[in-house]
Amino acid sequence: NEVTIEDCQPSAFEALLKWLYLEEVEGIEQVHYELLPLADKYDVDALKRICERSLSDAISVENAIKTLRLADLHRASFLKKKSLHFIKTCVPEIAKTEDWPSLVSDSKLFEEVVLVLGSLVKTLIG
Repeated sequence: NEVTIEDCQPSAFEALLKWLYLEEVEGIEQVHYELLPLADKYDVDALKRICERSLSDAISVENAIKTLRLADLHRASFLKKKSLHFIKTCVPEIAKTEDWPSLVSDSKLFEEVVLVLGSLVKTLIG
């Protein structure tokens, strides 16, 4: 018997299986973007938390918006908080990325970014 799974990369599914059988995952940095959705889909909370931490350690100007979208889509609250904080601290650079217009056009997510930026302005003004 064979099961075909088409909604993920084989390496990510292999990492999921390894976690389910051995509770270990190696080289998570290579698959964390693909593994977080799988951990969410199959309700593997411990693995989801590991992915969130790995992704939060890898946030950069280039991937901050992608990471925020992923966190929002998969209800990854720790990762979402870290992404929003990173965007708040690096907004001038992030606003120059090619992902910025897509964030601006996502009214719900952009509103959250604006609220975080508003708190920064309040802090600066006093």
